[in-house]
Amino acid sequence: MMKGIAPKEVTMNDIYSSIWPFVATQLVGLTLCIIFPKIITWLPDLLFG
Repeated sequence: MMKGIAPKEVTMNDIYSSIWPFVATQLVGLTLCIIFPKIITWLPDLLFG
């Protein structure tokens, strides 16, 4: 899908190499939620008591 909307000079290698920062950020966030599950329930606890 990204190749279809990207300019012609952007290669598939460029697209695949550029997704790794986003994947790494999501893995860090998921790891934090697994290690500290209170992160997930902090805001609902704050709002709904």
